[in-house]
Amino acid sequence: MSDYERFVWKIQPKPSVTNQPSAIISQLGDGYQQAAPQGLNPNMKTYGIKVVITDEADNERLKSFLERHGSWGSFLFYSNSRNDWVKVKLTTWTETPHSGISVWEYDINMKESAS
Repeated sequence: MSDYERFVWKIQPKPSVTNQPSAIISQLGDGYQQAAPQGLNPNMKTYGIKVVITDEADNERLKSFLERHGSWGSFLFYSNSRNDWVKVKLTTWTETPHSGISVWEYDINMKESAS
């Protein structure tokens, strides 16, 4: 995993972590069914974080990072719930600049990535 860029910005407390378990379900006769985990990581997580930037150069670095990865490039994000770096891809982000002061808020959503 060392070939991936790392998300190094400080996030606000209380990030959201959503579990998305997936299974293969086979319907059997008489209403019975059998379920098995789907894939190598059947419980992919999504992360919702907020970042507040107060430095214009740091804001440009974060904006460049987000635009460079888009929804197609994986990067590493430190997950406190897993206590480890996880590989993720962006799903959405919203930038909210504050008028008249050098403060930018970002709401960033990411999904665990297998590739």
